[in-house]
Amino acid sequence: MKIGPRMPDITFAQRGLWGSRDFRHLWAGQTISTFGSVVSNIAIPFAAIIELDATPFDLAALRVAQVAPAFVVGLVAGAIADRTARRPLLIGADVARAILLALVPLAALFDQLSIWLLLFVSVGISVLSLLFDVAYQSYVPHLVGRDHLLEANSKMTATNSVAESSAFALGGWLVQLLTAPFAILVNAVSFSFSAFAIRRTETPEEPPARTGEFEPLLREAISGLGWVKRDDRLLSLAAATALFNASTAIFGTLFLLYVSRDLGFEPGSLGLIFAVGGVTSLIGAFLVRRVVGSLGDRRAMVAMFLVVAIGNATVPLSPEISVAAVGFLIANQVIVDPAWTILDISTVSFRQRITPDAWLGRVTGTFRVLEFGAVLAGSLGGAWIGSEFGLKTALWLSVGGVVVAALPLLLASNFDSGPEQQDVVELPAENVSLGAG
Repeated sequence: MKIGPRMPDITFAQRGLWGSRDFRHLWAGQTISTFGSVVSNIAIPFAAIIELDATPFDLAALRVAQVAPAFVVGLVAGAIADRTARRPLLIGADVARAILLALVPLAALFDQLSIWLLLFVSVGISVLSLLFDVAYQSYVPHLVGRDHLLEANSKMTATNSVAESSAFALGGWLVQLLTAPFAILVNAVSFSFSAFAIRRTETPEEPPARTGEFEPLLREAISGLGWVKRDDRLLSLAAATALFNASTAIFGTLFLLYVSRDLGFEPGSLGLIFAVGGVTSLIGAFLVRRVVGSLGDRRAMVAMFLVVAIGNATVPLSPEISVAAVGFLIANQVIVDPAWTILDISTVSFRQRITPDAWLGRVTGTFRVLEFGAVLAGSLGGAWIGSEFGLKTALWLSVGGVVVAALPLLLASNFDSGPEQQDVVELPAENVSLGAG
């Protein structure tokens, strides 16, 4: 059975995706959801610090609660997204997150706030946010058609960059003006608005067709790994993604320590430098369609891997704090952030385009688990390498790892490497069934 692109709405051709009422609703919901997620990640630790006088162990536990659950349940979330329509999952995840977050100001109002409640809320938000993300990435191809994935993802990423930047800026002020628990209440309201916006989408959606009974959930979840393994393109992309995330996690773990301790930068000046990255990320979102259209999927991804490596190399090359050092760090933001944005949009769009609808959730969940695992391994490995061999050595190892990450894409025998090549996914009948037979 051939899985081809969905016939686009006539308004797509006339006005692009902004001409689609349903896309505008999904875009609004995703943007509001992103804003709420970022503010929550800021406000919950502040609630622990300010309201509960949290210890370093408490904060470490909160950090684990925000990351580990999504890693553990990623495959299962993908299977759930493939068992049912994705739109109700998006709405349900938003509503559930709103209810969970509302528990924090309610507990504070009655003087019942505790670190255990914050841990419970953090775990729930982590799981629900992953479910939302997996369902969202599986829903977009249905809503816009595979021919419009690059446009949809670039528009989403551009506005999400603005939402994330504003959330970082406003999160601290909300905590300061309202106190942390009631800043979290604002976030609960934002998730409610997101659910309302997504509920207004009207494109008909039915769960993927099945020819048998459901398999046990865990077995069905693990089958996503098998699908990735059977498709050489997905397998090479998974290997490249894992290597890239592990390598950049080394860099991310040690970056602040290196530029502050070894180079001598103060937090205030670093904040101004990082602001450059927010602007250049937007540029990347606007350029992605032109880059992929000119180079094709494989060459665009490989090129962005190499650009990220070049950009990250400016950090260990930088001298101690000076005008030149500022130039090196700004160059890092100018080079890396747009390339990373192009890479993120192009890889997600390619994965959505070549994966059949019935498997989108599990394939997305599989990639998210690989990404979380790679980041965890890279963070721990980077900490050990930095302590044993020095921060600069670890940063250079990270740069080399990003270059090596491009090799699986270069070595893949049938990866789409030309802009003129169209993807048609053949899905054997026996693989459509998600049942036991």
